[in-house]
Amino acid sequence: MSREPAIRTDIPHSARIWNYWMGGKDNYEIDRVQPVAVMFMGVLGHVATYDDARRVVSTVLDGVPSGSYLLLYDGTTDDEGYVALCAEYTKSGGVPYHPRTREEVAGYFDGLEMVEPGFVSITQWRPENPDVGAVREIGAYCAVARKP
Repeated sequence: MSREPAIRTDIPHSARIWNYWMGGKDNYEIDRVQPVAVMFMGVLGHVATYDDARRVVSTVLDGVPSGSYLLLYDGTTDDEGYVALCAEYTKSGGVPYHPRTREEVAGYFDGLEMVEPGFVSITQWRPENPDVGAVREIGAYCAVARKP
C-alpha cells in the first residue's frame, strides 16, 4: 500500500487558488496584480435567481485586478423549445437550470469594456471559418469583456 497522501497540498488546486483570491486564509502564493481570465461557460443558469447570479459574477470580478477578462456564455429564453427542455430536465431530477433573458445575460457585462464582436449569439462569435458554412443565430449568447 502506498504512503502517498490522497491530497497533495503542495500542488496548486483551483479551489485553493480562488479561496486565496477571494480573501480566504489559504496561503497559496499567487500574484494578485496580474490580470486573469474569469470564465462562466453555461453555468450561471444553475444559480436560482438572476440577482444571485449577478452577485456571483460581481463578487468574483471584485476580487480580480484591472485588466482581467470576463468570458461568459449562457442560454436564454429566446428559444421556447430550449426553455421547455430546461423545464423537463429539472423535472427529471437534474440540477435546475434557469434560462435568463438576453438582456439579463448582457447585464453580467455591465461596467466592463467589450471586446469585438461584442455581445452576440454564440454562433456569431468570430464565424469567419468558411468551412463551417452558413451559421444561424441561436438563443445562447456570449461575450468577452475587460475589467477597466
